[in-house]
Amino acid sequence: MNFSLGSNAIDITPDLQTACIDEVGGIPVITSISAYSGTIDAKLTIKGCNFSGFEGDKNAWIEDNQGIKGIIYGDSSSTSNILHITLQSPLCQSDTSYSGLTCSTWFTLIPGEYKIYTSPWGKQSNIIGFTVLDPQYIIPEISYQDVMDYVNQHITEIITPYSSILPVNGTWFADGYGFTSTHHAYVDYEDGHNLYRALLNCDTIDSTISCNPLAIFEKQSSSWIVIQGEDTQKDNPIVYQHTLDYVWER
Repeated sequence: MNFSLGSNAIDITPDLQTACIDEVGGIPVITSISAYSGTIDAKLTIKGCNFSGFEGDKNAWIEDNQGIKGIIYGDSSSTSNILHITLQSPLCQSDTSYSGLTCSTWFTLIPGEYKIYTSPWGKQSNIIGFTVLDPQYIIPEISYQDVMDYVNQHITEIITPYSSILPVNGTWFADGYGFTSTHHAYVDYEDGHNLYRALLNCDTIDSTISCNPLAIFEKQSSSWIVIQGEDTQKDNPIVYQHTLDYVWER
């Protein structure tokens, strides 16, 4: 089976934010999403703040590279800080929840790259990239070594979108790994002077590995502190670890 994102792919670099204050009239902010890819019917959790709209509705929008968008209604357990949504298709291109009218224009999702964001009270949040996978597409399993080989070669490329929060922009080298699964790895990396840590979510598309940071950490005193994103694996045990020349610690 062939899976292609097409020639009009959009930039799906995660635009995760760290600062998030839940307040009346505040700008909506997304700090994390539970997955960056999935098929129709995938269940996603989006965390952040100021998600509540008029009458307390909590929704997200998904938009293609042509600017066509559809609304995804949050389920009843959603709050101003957490959206629980299910990726469905087709989606209504407008919010009819207030008018009660029947949807007149629908948006059908096909495999490819999209933007996900929230927009309560007409205020748009930061944008998160999401890849809709073919319904028949199964993400093949990858090994710890596959991930390490990929990250060792691409750590600078993976971290570059987050370079603005780091003290230097240069070449990074991976030093150690702690895996909670083959798809989630804590990676310690440095440039010869500064040591940081990233939590990566790694998947494969057409046998090509892709890794996105879920969180960036900085060592402060004896603890690792999240400086961007969210540590979604903090409650999961390390099942495999590998280091070069020091004792890896969580």
